[in-house]
Amino acid sequence: MDPVTIATGLVALLAPLMSAAGTAAAGEIGRNLGAKTADRLADVWRRLQPRLGDDRAAARAAARLAENPDDARARRELAAGIAQILAADRRLARDAQRTVRPMIRVHGNHNVVQYGRTSINAGQTGDITITG
Repeated sequence: MDPVTIATGLVALLAPLMSAAGTAAAGEIGRNLGAKTADRLADVWRRLQPRLGDDRAAARAAARLAENPDDARARRELAAGIAQILAADRRLARDAQRTVRPMIRVHGNHNVVQYGRTSINAGQTGDITITG
């Protein structure tokens, strides 16, 4: 699985957790995906978050998502920053992939990440479309 698809899946899961209502969202994710996936997600985010400081756009996007988890532009920018980190860190990418794999469905030449009402399509050229 490519870093863009993995990053897109992570952002779909992480965005609701970044807001002040993140505790409630974490509980929902834990119920919907299982405690093991929720624990993996927390571990991956703990490892990713300090590295976002190297990418100002991604760090700003994470801050904007904390204020508005539905900000599609911030989701794209954060996914792009995370994808770069994952491309450089195979171990982290593998762990992140295990976290998002249950949500990924391949449709033709696009990977679709579905979580709740949000659907994220990642094309082979790195284009990302977010709906919902």
